[in-house]
Amino acid sequence: MFEPSPQTATLHKLQCALAKLKSPLTLATDVATSAPPNQLRGLPAFLAATEGWTAVPRKVLVLGSGGLSIGQAGEFDYSGSQAIKALKEEGIQTVLINPNIATVQTMKGLADKVYFLPVNPEYVEQMVPIAAELLDGARRLLDVGAGEGQLARVAAAQGAQVVASDITWNQIEVAAARGGGPMSIRSGAAQLPFADQSFDAVLACLVFEHISEVDAAIGEVSRVLEPGGHFVFMLNHPLLQTPNSGWIDDQILDPPEQYWRIGDYLVESETIEEVQLGVHIPFIHRPLGRYVNAMAANGLLVRQMIEPAPPAGFLERATAYQSASTIPRLLVLDAVKWGS
Repeated sequence: MFEPSPQTATLHKLQCALAKLKSPLTLATDVATSAPPNQLRGLPAFLAATEGWTAVPRKVLVLGSGGLSIGQAGEFDYSGSQAIKALKEEGIQTVLINPNIATVQTMKGLADKVYFLPVNPEYVEQMVPIAAELLDGARRLLDVGAGEGQLARVAAAQGAQVVASDITWNQIEVAAARGGGPMSIRSGAAQLPFADQSFDAVLACLVFEHISEVDAAIGEVSRVLEPGGHFVFMLNHPLLQTPNSGWIDDQILDPPEQYWRIGDYLVESETIEEVQLGVHIPFIHRPLGRYVNAMAANGLLVRQMIEPAPPAGFLERATAYQSASTIPRLLVLDAVKWGS
């Protein structure tokens, strides 16, 4: 007769409880392993994938209830909050991602960490982890073009004092309403209202493509950054996301060819994008060297460049992109300010 170890019993208990609650919960990969393979035979089907090890999670990612919707958000808010309580009773840390501040789940002290973020695969699986890692240890952070403060809240949750700046009042108002620690101010990137060397870290995520005065903006980043401080610069990949680039599946040729077409990479160009109904913003394509040279001219030296593959969650939703899964959508430059 199969007798589970205490660790296996704990996991089984949690799995059963969460299944009953219909909780939108995902076990993270931060787990302890203990049991040899022969101790796992006879486990229920949902643990079949764990054959060879016993998973006792130390930290669990909870995907929250999201926006209010009759017949949905209330149920998932309840189930999610009960799941967090059950995990805490077992001594397991919880990290909650939920953009809705008006929920039981997001009450102070319930989850160990709360990120007020929409469950967007590229943010949850890629941008949040990269930003969290690169900004770990930052004391005073400026998030330039923070929008409604998604990544600013991540940094604040890690202990940084965060100022989130944006040019639009509606984004500032949303960021302030969602709270989470950052101070929100209205400011353009080309003229930041801060004294020299005010911050030890600056973040800019998917914003410089919309800034016309790029040299002035990068100069301002350097000015407000103290020597030795870090600039985390996230861009739509300038080469592979050039306008008119994309996956080509040419079935006319014999044999057929599939490849990623690159647009006019070296040509700086500006287009107008509709990001939501009635809201239009400029998108400015620049070659990568345009950014790197402007950074170097202002004492910002790149110490590493990250070109992550599209995350699994994005590929599951964007089926047309699956054939191009080796083509990065994101480019991250991790720079340090030179000087003393």
